[in-house]
Amino acid sequence: LDDLPEASRSPAEAAAALAKAAEGASAAGAKASATPPGGVSRLTTAERRQTGSFSSGIYTTYLRALGTASVWSYFALLVLTYSTFLLADLWLVRWWIGDAGPAAGLPTASRAGVYSGLCLGFIALIIGSPLFF
Repeated sequence: LDDLPEASRSPAEAAAALAKAAEGASAAGAKASATPPGGVSRLTTAERRQTGSFSSGIYTTYLRALGTASVWSYFALLVLTYSTFLLADLWLVRWWIGDAGPAAGLPTASRAGVYSGLCLGFIALIIGSPLFF
């Protein structure tokens, strides 16, 4: 049967050739999966399920896979983002107090410009940070 081209084989001959090939593969040491009732063979094996929390090794492996530069740049961007948010709030408090602090003597338009710039910077960092990571 092996000498015949595939197109000239009958369906019965092709099935016999496939059965013979499957027998040879299992005899050669290939893993044969258990056949459930009904005669259909399983293509996957059952997985073992673990319960509980993650070990610390999982986190260290994950951080090592990310790479040192990636982890540090992510945390630097995170600190910059929330520092901008904090500075915008502090600027607003100083503006509200009036003549105290770095806002002393600035016209209202300049104070509003600084506050707007800090807010827009925060928004840009919030929107832009997922583009990097």
